Amino acid sequence: MKQKLIELAVQRGRLLERSAMQRELLRQQLQPVGGAMRTADRVMATVRNGADYLVGHPGAVASAAVAVILIRPSRIWRWSKRGLLVWSAWRKLRAMGVSFNLGGASGWFRSPRRENSPP
Repeated sequence: MKQKLIELAVQRGRLLERSAMQRELLRQQLQPVGGAMRTADRVMATVRNGADYLVGHPGAVASAAVAVILIRPSRIWRWSKRGLLVWSAWRKLRAMGVSFNLGGASGWFRSPRRENSPP
């Protein structure tokens, strides 16, 4: 009986070692796919967050639908392109460190990069 337990323990050890080697081999083989999988995870999280927002804000969805019906779709498309252009330029300028103090003296639109500035 003792010999049987020893054989089972040895066999278990071999199986554990083999499965560890297989996991390492699989990790190495899937490493190039990791970046794409992380990107897919971020996209899926963004889609889920967007869907949750739409479910939680039906008034916004209805307002957008009414706006599309009342305003010609070509006009909406044109203004959407302009808005996207302005937004992307804004982000690029902010990334370069350009600060826009649009709030006047109150400074309601301060850059979050200024950690030691007074309120």
